[in-house]
Amino acid sequence: MLTSLLAAAALATRPVPAPDVTVTREGETWLATYEFQAPQKAWAFNRSALDRATNESWRVGSWAVLDDGVELRRVDGQDVLVATGRAVPRTVRLRFTPHRGVLNADYQPALKFTDGTLALFTGHFDLKPPGPRPAFINNLTLRAPGETILVNGRLHEDEVTLTEQGTYALIGDIEPIETPHLVAILDSALPY
Repeated sequence: MLTSLLAAAALATRPVPAPDVTVTREGETWLATYEFQAPQKAWAFNRSALDRATNESWRVGSWAVLDDGVELRRVDGQDVLVATGRAVPRTVRLRFTPHRGVLNADYQPALKFTDGTLALFTGHFDLKPPGPRPAFINNLTLRAPGETILVNGRLHEDEVTLTEQGTYALIGDIEPIETPHLVAILDSALPY
């Protein structure tokens, strides 16, 4: 009995590699595909703030798991991908609608511009094993075939991979104002 408890404790503290996530936009269809390098019973989202208007999980209401063997649930104040078997499958796909509601004490998941451009907060895709582990920064690839992606002041066509803290990425038919020191996007519906 003591041996199995020590083995479980060793597994719980062993380093676990961060998953890779690819977020793909094709028109109005959005897909997040997670690739896990290590088997886990569950993966918790680093950020799990509630929607301010409903005081409920925004993710559980706007994301749908497309694969067998895993469910998206709210557990102990966190949004969690939970295995229905021994471990979360190595690949998990989620279809989602970008949530434009305001969250309690966190960044808004998506901001929509009047021309259809969307600002997506990348930090809402980061996962980690549940429990008192530090937050992970996942390798995140954004794909939007035929569209421009603006992130960290740089324009990218079709795809970009990020490995830093969450930030807003603008995705769409972007026509920025560019100077040597600034790349800006102005929504045409802003009052002036």
